[in-house]
Amino acid sequence: MAYMRGLELVCIAKTHSFELRYENGRYLDRQGHPVEDLLDVTCFACSASSYTREGDEQIDFCPNCGRFERMVFADLASLLQWSRGQSWDFLRFSGRRAFGVPGAASWELRFAMDEDELRRRGVSGEIHPM
Repeated sequence: MAYMRGLELVCIAKTHSFELRYENGRYLDRQGHPVEDLLDVTCFACSASSYTREGDEQIDFCPNCGRFERMVFADLASLLQWSRGQSWDFLRFSGRRAFGVPGAASWELRFAMDEDELRRRGVSGEIHPM
């Protein structure tokens, strides 16, 4: 799995995301204020790292590969229900979009520029924009 470019210095939470910059040994937000409660998290499936904040509501999935650690969606309706309230604004940094796709045992989340990219990567069946 390739790493999604553009997310290296983005802080991602459930309801919002923002760019980070690293200066003089500290992470700063866009206004130049230090981000003291930054957490570096790593996906167990693809090993991608991402940032979030300790005080924010955490996302339930890897922002690189879309895998969920403990959640399973039996149908598209349950994935769409879960997605309400999830901000996808972090994807603007990479140019990707979120899609729901059928997996081997449940509906899954995948990121791509468009549906054609997912088809080239071997996704078959229904593809639904989130």
